[in-house]
Amino acid sequence: MTLHVIRLIKNKNITVVLSLAFCRFLRLITTIHDVCFHFSVHFRIVMLRTDLKPFDDPIDVYVLDSDGYVMRRWPSQSSNNGVVALSFQLPGIGKGGWWKIRVSVRGQIEEKFMRMTKMRTQQWETFVWTPTYFLLSDDNITGDFSAGYTNDKSVRGNATLELWARPGQPATEAEREFKLVDTQRVVRFYGGASFSFPMTSLNGAITRLDGAEVKVVVKVNDYWLNITQVGFCNSKLINSSISVQFLGVAPQQYKPGMPFHGQVLVTYHDQAPLTPDQLRESALEIRSSGDSAGVIRVPSEAEVRQQTLWRNGTFWRPDGDAERPLLEAERRYLETLTEQYLQQHRWSEYRATGLYRFQLDTPPRGGTLQLTATYSGADGVTASAGLQLQPYHSTTRSVLSVETSNRRTDIGEYAVFHVRSNFPMSYFYLLVSAPGLAELK
Repeated sequence: MTLHVIRLIKNKNITVVLSLAFCRFLRLITTIHDVCFHFSVHFRIVMLRTDLKPFDDPIDVYVLDSDGYVMRRWPSQSSNNGVVALSFQLPGIGKGGWWKIRVSVRGQIEEKFMRMTKMRTQQWETFVWTPTYFLLSDDNITGDFSAGYTNDKSVRGNATLELWARPGQPATEAEREFKLVDTQRVVRFYGGASFSFPMTSLNGAITRLDGAEVKVVVKVNDYWLNITQVGFCNSKLINSSISVQFLGVAPQQYKPGMPFHGQVLVTYHDQAPLTPDQLRESALEIRSSGDSAGVIRVPSEAEVRQQTLWRNGTFWRPDGDAERPLLEAERRYLETLTEQYLQQHRWSEYRATGLYRFQLDTPPRGGTLQLTATYSGADGVTASAGLQLQPYHSTTRSVLSVETSNRRTDIGEYAVFHVRSNFPMSYFYLLVSAPGLAELK
């Protein structure tokens, strides 16, 4: 008979899995686990015969403390297809040491040990905060740390800060371990403080900075209790280069004379998103060549603010020489505000996530089109990407396009479809298909 124990802790619940395989000799596989009082212990017993068929006879199960006293028992416990699932609640205060779960089947006994410990809440803790990632172009690795009691009282003492790092995608076992890079000491702080490590301290300490992981460990020692608590926080170093890409396969196809819908994504080179502040202060420009040459531009918020301004109670535009009358200015100002509101709604997704959805009018005669997307940041950083569009081939040069203007439609609402063609139609059929449904209209 073989007994295996696996423990999973989640929300103060402990799961113990026991498997019993009946054989000629008794074997015991021991696994050490620490269990705390107040927890709930769940365990499962799986019984198999030597021919790997379930064993369905009743069994006796006991829970014994470290002195051998029976704390809980289940006599003649029936099984369900060779499986018995039981649980019990540990006392709040009990004997520490090695407890065991005993299973008795037809005179054969199997036991599994588990160590019981008492867990007490710490008087105070140390917390460390750092950003999720740092750019290689940043000057420093910055963050904050604090130490406080559970009653929100701050800790007064000294702190030792350590900067550890390991390279990205470690190739050897030695590179998987964190390496101490720099150490700082904060004397006589109260509650918390900020810290800063120079980024240059990582040069030469690890082999690859791109994708490296840094860990800041803070050891705080309390003046009065002389107790030291440790806290840490991990961050990742990423390359600051910007990547612009058209989503989808390349090249892409379009139907001549029909609108082409595309998507442009702006991220860091490792697909990490840009911050909303960077996107709001950046501009995105999409240019198309060929018969449908044109420009689609997403200006920065600074450019939008400069397009319409009020000065001395009159309407003023930077590209105009003379000031317009107030009534004319009010009318134009309201028109501009309305247009800006609609544009801001279309640009909101890009300024929040870096994804911009655009629509391009294609030439009726077809031909190869070249799209170029250019990102311009407030710090002068630029990045670009290209996409080639090939016309859809039709022997009769007849194309048909079906689109929908619905973003989200609930049950009972109407779905609006737009049908376009470059040839006259007297009627058309619409086939609506869904799982278990096919309807012809």
